[in-house]
Amino acid sequence: MSSAIVPFVETEGDANFMSATSYYTGRNLMDRYQITSTTLCRWQQDPKLEFPEPVKLNGRNMWAAEDVHAWERKRATRRGAA
Repeated sequence: MSSAIVPFVETEGDANFMSATSYYTGRNLMDRYQITSTTLCRWQQDPKLEFPEPVKLNGRNMWAAEDVHAWERKRATRRGAA
């Protein structure tokens, strides 16, 4: 099982603007958390979980790695406080 991050370079209007952002695919997230596609869909639909919103890249749902990592840190902090 691999939860490899997919690198992707975004360009925004200006040809001089480029930011390298890493993304997870749905399969990467399912492998990372050992969940099914149904669970991933449920996480997206449950506002209490505050799971990051995907972005469409080349017609595929992708999740920014920094958003996923921030979500993990936030959940770990909540569990530690409970």
